Amino acid sequence: MPKFLKRLANEEIHVHIHGIFENEETKRVYLKLAENKYIHLERTLPPRKLINELTKYDYGLIYYPKNQQSQMLHTSLPNKFFEYISAGLPVLSSPYNSLKMFIEKYRVGLVFDDVHDLIRKINGLEIKMPNPEKFALDNHIGELEELYRKVQE
Repeated sequence: MPKFLKRLANEEIHVHIHGIFENEETKRVYLKLAENKYIHLERTLPPRKLINELTKYDYGLIYYPKNQQSQMLHTSLPNKFFEYISAGLPVLSSPYNSLKMFIEKYRVGLVFDDVHDLIRKINGLEIKMPNPEKFALDNHIGELEELYRKVQE
């Protein structure tokens, strides 16, 4: 991931990183990365504040290095995917099967193979989200409650 982020920074693409670090070594690596003026480490925020903060950005990025890709990544949709969509951000994602299918079906972003492909695709590109409210959980609470009632019966 650090090499990937450095490449984006070298292209003068700002990267904002929200979250916590799993260990001190990872934290040290990211603090070093943040010495670059294009890489910004942000504080962890509660979900609603995070969504509001994300609305200030142009894209949401989902990337894991190929050596960290597992079968789970190809069959799941991470929370950050829905946070980005709820904030109205187009999602830029590595080609994980489930994410790729969702992104292409609903046209909510683009899929890239590597950092070179990403830079080529986003250079001058503007993606508009078709209808972010459609994907916000708050707008589907009634349906979810109905599903839970049916499951309980």
